Amino acid sequence: MGQRLKPEDAFHFGREYRGDIYALWDDAPELRRLGIELGSFNADWACFEDCRLSLLAMEELTALGGKYLADLSPVVPARYN
Repeated sequence: MGQRLKPEDAFHFGREYRGDIYALWDDAPELRRLGIELGSFNADWACFEDCRLSLLAMEELTALGGKYLADLSPVVPARYN
């Protein structure tokens, strides 16, 4: 399951993050206001699956001080040789 995000957990090495955010369906407007592109809602898990977040949206989410559980990973850009 996900982890509770805290402001000090903000990630700074990616430009985009993807993963699941555990929240209620009614939380969708708040999450969208943060700039999060929500994936499909899984009612069994109370989870928005495969969400996409920019760095700014990730910082806004972590600034909520652990209000939501999330399982997010940075999308690491490919390196060119």
